[in-house]
Amino acid sequence: MSPARNSPGRPAGEGGVARAALLAAARRHFALRGYGGATLKDIVAEANASFPTLYHHFGSKAGLYVAVATEVNDLVLGAFANAAADHASVAARVDALLRVTVTLQASDPTIANFVMYAPVDFALHPELAVASGEMHRLRSLVEELASGDLSAGVTRADAIRTITVLIFGLSRVAVTATPAEYRRAALATRRLARKSF
Repeated sequence: MSPARNSPGRPAGEGGVARAALLAAARRHFALRGYGGATLKDIVAEANASFPTLYHHFGSKAGLYVAVATEVNDLVLGAFANAAADHASVAARVDALLRVTVTLQASDPTIANFVMYAPVDFALHPELAVASGEMHRLRSLVEELASGDLSAGVTRADAIRTITVLIFGLSRVAVTATPAEYRRAALATRRLARKSF
């Protein structure tokens, strides 16, 4: 008896393999074109998957986008939290966070692109409202980072605002700069941040 064959266009292997391929392709397309510009046809073709497989795993384009947003948040916020975990001061936590951004940017440039597009995508496309919790996860982490020891005269509210600006500002630099340029920008920011918190 011959082994069962996959339907045309569907990747060989378990459903998890097809799901992972769709997530990877979707992250690239959403990162380059945003939610409105990315097409399911291109995503399915790059993933060597089928539309039924996509709908089985994600239900819709919005469901796929939410899954990508969750995956990116898990990766980025997990890396930030792990980097900052052993530090008591906000200055040390921010320094650790800035170091890890260099690694993230070098390992996968689509992360910064996706992070830049996501707030606009969530604002422009009502069908993404189901993922509003994903947009609040960064805020929660920043509040946690800012709960450490602060320099005299620095308020927790100022620390939260500054960390948020650093993250989004460096995301913008990561989108437009080479890895070497980004590394230099992150190092300069680290020097200033050590003196600020």
